[in-house]
Amino acid sequence: MAGYFDLLRQQPKLGTRPSPADQELHRPQARTPEPKQTTSTSPEMANPDIALLFDEEPVPAITPPPVTRHASPPKPAPEQGLLTPERSPPTVTTTTSAPSVEPTLLFDEKPEPEPAIAPQPIISHDTPPEPNPLKGIVTSKNEQTEVESLVSNWIRTFIALLYNVFRICRLVRPNNLQHLAKHIKNLILWLERDPSLINALELELIDFAKYERAVNDNLIQLVMKSVMLMLYAIKTTSELKSPHDTRIRLIMATVLHHIGMAQVPPAILSKKGRLSPDELAEIRAAPSKGAAYLQSCGIDDEYILRATAESNERIDGSGPRGLQANQLCPSSKLVSLLSMFEAMIHFRTYRKRMLPREAVRIIVNKYKPTFDRPVLKALLDAISLYPVGSHIKLNSHEIGRVIFAFPRLPLRPRVLVTMDDYGNAITPREIDLKNHPNLMIQQCVYEEDLDELKHDYKPTKPQNVESHDENLAKAA
Repeated sequence: MAGYFDLLRQQPKLGTRPSPADQELHRPQARTPEPKQTTSTSPEMANPDIALLFDEEPVPAITPPPVTRHASPPKPAPEQGLLTPERSPPTVTTTTSAPSVEPTLLFDEKPEPEPAIAPQPIISHDTPPEPNPLKGIVTSKNEQTEVESLVSNWIRTFIALLYNVFRICRLVRPNNLQHLAKHIKNLILWLERDPSLINALELELIDFAKYERAVNDNLIQLVMKSVMLMLYAIKTTSELKSPHDTRIRLIMATVLHHIGMAQVPPAILSKKGRLSPDELAEIRAAPSKGAAYLQSCGIDDEYILRATAESNERIDGSGPRGLQANQLCPSSKLVSLLSMFEAMIHFRTYRKRMLPREAVRIIVNKYKPTFDRPVLKALLDAISLYPVGSHIKLNSHEIGRVIFAFPRLPLRPRVLVTMDDYGNAITPREIDLKNHPNLMIQQCVYEEDLDELKHDYKPTKPQNVESHDENLAKAA
């Protein structure tokens, strides 16, 4: 207790001034400032002179990690989706032994967002390409030129594909025919959108037919026969109102039913005289060979195989195998009629080709009981009295070319007049005969018979073409 009271006595009394010794004793001690903690990125640590003020060893400056610059931003993973401007680009991070430092961009640039990648259009042969290049009815001359160019390119590609099919068949090697089927599907879809494009197709085919007569190649002759059969199959199936899938099968069967003729020796195909019994046997064996070849190519469609094997059968049983109407496939009924019709209107070196109306008149008068009645009626409705590409003579003493045929107005086509009836060139102009009721067509011929329309033409003795076509049908 004494110690406690002694301590109290040492305290100064209230109201008295403390002595200098007491002031010195109770003066607060000055605190030595502690060295400031700095990060590796502070400017003090980067300066060794400032570090020496705190009696510390100089610390070398930490160099920030290099900034990685890419020529193009890295592509995101497939599961992250495409990088759009709304999303920020991925952050580049680095790992070092020094404290983490946020990467900086040079010159305070902002990262450019990765541009959005537009989805590539899917090219499918089951649907027509978009936008459709053959869409709408053309009216101006420039548009007609563009459409004719597109149709011409399609025909060139199709003829090249079909020629290759026949060439490989002649070598008796299997072939993939899917590309040919897809090409036909695209054409049918275009024509279903705009049926009037059949006129542009027919006009181009007439021009391509000239190439067949200029070359001595029996394969190209088979190809052009198949292409023309395709044209009339398109028209006939349109009149039959066939469903889309059935229509494609019928057209494909029409195009390929002559495939067996490619395996016939070229000397027989090019022979102009009468065929020997052995040569006739080669011709008669062509349908069965063609069906067998198509099976080796992976074709299992009944319409295609039976149309190839039964192309010479008739509904009255007069064909080689004697099949009746109820035993024939629908494609066989169509192909048998179109095959005879095309043989009559096709160019031959030994005779003139017939106009479609002349060929149909012979079929109706002589072969009507041998063909299916609905198919024959559809063909009659499909053909034009003045086909596209033929030349006509008007009662105005002008000669022109048919460039457009209206389905419901077979007597009033659209023509391009280019000369008078003496063969003198005049200013070309288009005439739509349905808008000119006073103009009448007096005569119609093919281009090779154009001289018959001229005023000074002298007719020659006509050829007996019907008897030869009958012999040709029997040989087939």
